[in-house]
Amino acid sequence: MIDDALAALTPERTRGYGPGPIPGEVDDDVRRLLAAVRGADADARGAIGRRLGDRVGMILLLFAERMAALAVRTGDPGPAREGLDAATLGARAVDRRDGLVRLSLLDDALRRLGLDPSPFFAAAEDLAAPDFREGLLGFPARPPESRSIAAMKYEAGADADGFRYLCRW
Repeated sequence: MIDDALAALTPERTRGYGPGPIPGEVDDDVRRLLAAVRGADADARGAIGRRLGDRVGMILLLFAERMAALAVRTGDPGPAREGLDAATLGARAVDRRDGLVRLSLLDDALRRLGLDPSPFFAAAEDLAAPDFREGLLGFPARPPESRSIAAMKYEAGADADGFRYLCRW
């Protein structure tokens, strides 16, 4: 099932994904991958990071960014929960600092909804690699200036469809 989900994320299908409309078809493909990983046993989850590769790892991080925006647009924390899973899994495949950047967006989205991000971050812990776990769990308790979207070079903005996080680098 994981192989099928990974096979759907071809370079042709994911081209232009990041700035594309939210939601989009690739978002559904990523959700299928996340469901397959969540449905796997702990050993399979541990090995998945090695199978993802940089390209799919970045798609997962882009999904996290997009889901943070969708959570704010809809007022529903569900997309942020999915985004946390994706950021945590994506950080297994790419530099974990890229995962931490996306955590700022998800933290911000949940706070905009008036929610405490800590339980949402804790729920993604079982997907975290050991070197990412502490950063994931401790992120919501960071001082505001070190967890802010501005500190991560993002700002709140909008596109034609509504709220969106915009990268400033």
